[in-house]
Amino acid sequence: MNDPETFKNPCAICHKRPATRYCDYVIDCWHPQIFLRDRMRCVKENEPSYETCDVPMCEECAKNIDREIDFCPYHFELYQKAKEIPEKWKKEQARVKRQINTELLNGSD
Repeated sequence: MNDPETFKNPCAICHKRPATRYCDYVIDCWHPQIFLRDRMRCVKENEPSYETCDVPMCEECAKNIDREIDFCPYHFELYQKAKEIPEKWKKEQARVKRQINTELLNGSD
C-alpha cells in the first residue's frame, strides 16, 4: 500500500517519493545591484530580492550542488552548461578575470 503522506507533497520529478527539498536555482532577481562585481558588499547592503525555482523534489531526484543547495534536473543541466564557455572565449575570460582581481586588490572602482 502507498504511504498517504507521499501524496501530500510528492516529488515533482519522479512522482513516487515525498519531496524533502526544493530547487534553489535563482530564476528571477529584482535588485540591479546584485550584478555588481562585489557580491559580498551587495549582500551586506541589500536584502535578498530574488525568487528561486522551488520545484519540490525527493532526495534521490535532487542534484546537490553544495551543502545546502539543490537543483532540479532541468536547472542542474543549465548550471552545468553555464560553466562551459566556448574555447575561443576562454583567453578573454581569463584576461578580464585577472583585470578584475587586480582592480579589486588595488582598490580601484
